[in-house]
Amino acid sequence: MRELTAEMAAAVVAFVRAVWPVQVEGEPPLSGWDHMFSTSYQIACMALVALGEAEETEWGARPRLEPRRPEELPFWEDIAVAVLWLAQQRNLLTYRQMDGGLPPPRGGGFVVQRIGGPPLPPPNILAGPGSGPARAAEVVIPALEVLGLLRDGRWTVEAECVFWRGVPAVWGLRFDGDPRFPAAVDAAVASMPMAVREEIDGLMRISAAEVAEGVAQSAAAAEEARVRWGHEARIPPPLTEEQVRLGLPMRRANAVDWVFFRQWRLGRGWLDAAGQARKLDIFHDGLAIAMRKAVVARLYPDGFVWE
Repeated sequence: MRELTAEMAAAVVAFVRAVWPVQVEGEPPLSGWDHMFSTSYQIACMALVALGEAEETEWGARPRLEPRRPEELPFWEDIAVAVLWLAQQRNLLTYRQMDGGLPPPRGGGFVVQRIGGPPLPPPNILAGPGSGPARAAEVVIPALEVLGLLRDGRWTVEAECVFWRGVPAVWGLRFDGDPRFPAAVDAAVASMPMAVREEIDGLMRISAAEVAEGVAQSAAAAEEARVRWGHEARIPPPLTEEQVRLGLPMRRANAVDWVFFRQWRLGRGWLDAAGQARKLDIFHDGLAIAMRKAVVARLYPDGFVWE
């Protein structure tokens, strides 16, 4: 597994500083980067903090007066995800169809191109192993090259597994059929630490008392709303026992996802304390979610245990 270097860290910080859309005005330590509760910006703020460039705040991150790189830099693959997701969020990196064409419009819209206008720019990043073509702004390319994701205008072998964590839908690729994925499932099951297994066991068991507690909490919230807004207010009825039973597994599945977000990485396996100190909490990690589903299906073939 590739490791982050000081040169890579400097390039990533320079990239984030160059493309950040909204910065909190003021002089340090009041100035900083507002993540606006957007996933890609939140993860980019995590990266700045992990690289010793900033301090975490409720609204994002603020620059340290004296930036200092940590002795153990964060995981290369986590920082690579942060760069790719931020570049895409800023429309500085667009993934093309396998033939180089533009992706279909979102939400049933359509694309209008002026007749006689200049042709759309072609991809400037060629498909690589397990990845498709893309178009990147010039400001993005140096960071991609330094990180080792891009070489000679083409995605590298190392980029493939980074893309597994958020495969561009336009490429139509599936990683769960790659032999490395079931091998990683086998390894995750075989090497799962006891503490992790106990944590997942607890999340996979749902008791009648928890269902009753959920019903009571919903009823209390509805009553509080009626007291606050009056009986004429349109307040949804409290959840029934059946609704609580339907909702609890979804919340528990999300909680198990977080076990994998925080404690597992492809190529590294289950992280020890030192590893967990180096990772970023990359939520919406498609690879971690797929691994959770596969591991849970292996360990709990009957699904959640209702007690």
